[in-house]
Amino acid sequence: MKELLEIIENSVETKQLNSFEKKAIKKVVGRKLLTPRQMTLLRNKLFMIAEERISIDDPKELLQWLNTTQKFLNTLQLGAIVFNDVYFSPGQDCLNAIIEAIETAKRSIKICVFTISDNRITQKIVDKHRQGVFIQIITDNDKTFDMGSDVDLLVKSGIECRIDNTKAHMHHKFAIFDNTHIVTGSYNWTRSAERYNHENIIVTNEPQAVHRYMAEFDKLWPEMDRLR
Repeated sequence: MKELLEIIENSVETKQLNSFEKKAIKKVVGRKLLTPRQMTLLRNKLFMIAEERISIDDPKELLQWLNTTQKFLNTLQLGAIVFNDVYFSPGQDCLNAIIEAIETAKRSIKICVFTISDNRITQKIVDKHRQGVFIQIITDNDKTFDMGSDVDLLVKSGIECRIDNTKAHMHHKFAIFDNTHIVTGSYNWTRSAERYNHENIIVTNEPQAVHRYMAEFDKLWPEMDRLR
């Protein structure tokens, strides 16, 4: 991000994004693999730069620079560039990645996890539900009633949750966000996983992976029993 911002801040001096700067941005984006959150932060920074310079630069030239730079970033279709971010626990890296994915979701979240008992994650899910994001949750029936399970709270919040009713476990641990990217790995959505366990997750928008996880979720959803 720092390197990108330096390129963009240099371009505002001339009020244009020249070919050299465009190539430099493409190179950095390809190497850094920006996440959707980073893209949002980058666009916000553009407006901050413009706001800071409005009193010293020609407003028309500044607006033209802002529009041109934004259009260029849009043509890159940054969200379509494949990114793969990997995180490990113990520690808060996995937790923070899950929370970031939830917070940046705009339309839908499909969760299919063995157990949910970390109230920090649960609260973010409830917040998104209240903001109008469509949420579906599949979880394991045996873990639903464990001490500390947050599934009952999620149901009472109005989120549809479904469980398997078999002797085997629904042992998946993945979530799909806006049908564009996924979080998956061994990491259980629990405080123990964050504090003690050696776990991992990967966040990716690789199209084939997203498609396969969506297909699995959509297959499981009608097979599961609704919690009331």
